[in-house]
Amino acid sequence: MIGVTFVYAVFAGLQWGAIKETARASHETITKMNRPWIAIKMSNPPSTTRPPRILDQATPIRIIYSPYNRGNSLAWVTSVWMKACTLPAEGVLPEKPDYWTEPCGVTLRDCEILVEPGGGIPSPAYVPAGVFQGVYAKETFLHIYGILTYRDAWDQPHETRFCYCYYVSSGPNDVLAEAFYPVGPKEYNKQT
Repeated sequence: MIGVTFVYAVFAGLQWGAIKETARASHETITKMNRPWIAIKMSNPPSTTRPPRILDQATPIRIIYSPYNRGNSLAWVTSVWMKACTLPAEGVLPEKPDYWTEPCGVTLRDCEILVEPGGGIPSPAYVPAGVFQGVYAKETFLHIYGILTYRDAWDQPHETRFCYCYYVSSGPNDVLAEAFYPVGPKEYNKQT
């Protein structure tokens, strides 16, 4: 009788472990399916799509970036850091970005911006017009990179890192349209 009880106890223990593992995996899957996922969309600067490209050096160019929620629950954006920089044609970004310490174009710390599922928040960022002169001459490339932190409905922290390069079209036969394209090392483009 003791042997049968022991076998049943071992069997029950194994079942309990399997049930517990299945519950953990189910919880993780449901959480990932229902959590928010914030991504960044960049819109072209309004003055860059029309020739001639004569820019007033004193007027900054407005670029709209939109954090949008492609997940299934609410997200609370808690901070945004974004920087615009130019690099020569052969230049590359450092392997690891230095967020929060360098001066940048947009810094929002300790903010509380609610983004609903499927929703976005078009927000302006300003780049000095002089930056675009080298970009239009194809001497430099404009890179905009940054980090956005947010919390989900379960108060778990997440972040979205992004990096875009502005491509200037060579003409009507160019394969790529004049627009921002995602680029950069792995550390600049990830979500947690």
